[in-house]
Amino acid sequence: GIGGMVIDLRERKRTRTALHDTEENFRALAESANDGILIAIGLGTHAYVNPRMVEMSGYTAEELTTTIGLRELAHPEELERLLRIFQRRMDANEGPRCHPTRIVRKDGRVVHVEVTGSRTIWQGRPADTVIMRDITRRREIEQALRESEERYSILVEQSRDGVAIFQEDVIVFISRP
Repeated sequence: GIGGMVIDLRERKRTRTALHDTEENFRALAESANDGILIAIGLGTHAYVNPRMVEMSGYTAEELTTTIGLRELAHPEELERLLRIFQRRMDANEGPRCHPTRIVRKDGRVVHVEVTGSRTIWQGRPADTVIMRDITRRREIEQALRESEERYSILVEQSRDGVAIFQEDVIVFISRP
């Protein structure tokens, strides 16, 4: 006798096409993002980095995915805290979802970043999706504003004349002469 089997491959092909489309959508989004994105499989392994992460860190994509892990990228003063956050996220998907920290670029410069992380699965393995926003310039502006406010306060406090600030015909500040 002759035996045979007919397999309808249309569903398998639709699934493959949908998976391919999803991967292409992820890549298009990640590659054009203004924030650095990396997928961390372990403390020393990044499975994926986007171009902005390469730019922010000063390392090549190859370096970031082969030899540069959290221990090398994190600022030394931040390393222990970041290791705890990573471990909590991997163990129980807990810990801060968003937090500020610092990284050290390949050239040694410190970059202040705001990190948003979440646990995910990457190619069948638990992973951490990390999005880093460079906030160095914002921090510099905030520091300059604080210093300016301090100078202004000293001037007003040491002035022999009274100082009043009006906002829309309402007094919002009066100094003590």
